[in-house]
Amino acid sequence: MDRVKADLPDDVERIYIRKWSNDDQPIMWIALIPNKTLDDPYYFTERLIKRPLERIDGVANVAIYGADEKSILIY
Repeated sequence: MDRVKADLPDDVERIYIRKWSNDDQPIMWIALIPNKTLDDPYYFTERLIKRPLERIDGVANVAIYGADEKSILIY
């Protein structure tokens, strides 16, 4: 990582190294069922659940299924 760090943008403050394999089995499945309709369920899940879980030591991967990421295509 020290060799690569010089090539990264200046605003990169931390580098996290994670080791995991696609063959690893999940240790937890969570289903979210909101009481009210969310305008953007993917954003809600990404910001309030996925990112905080990824910061926990020992967590290799967090995946979101079922909520589609909104995108805009501009020509």
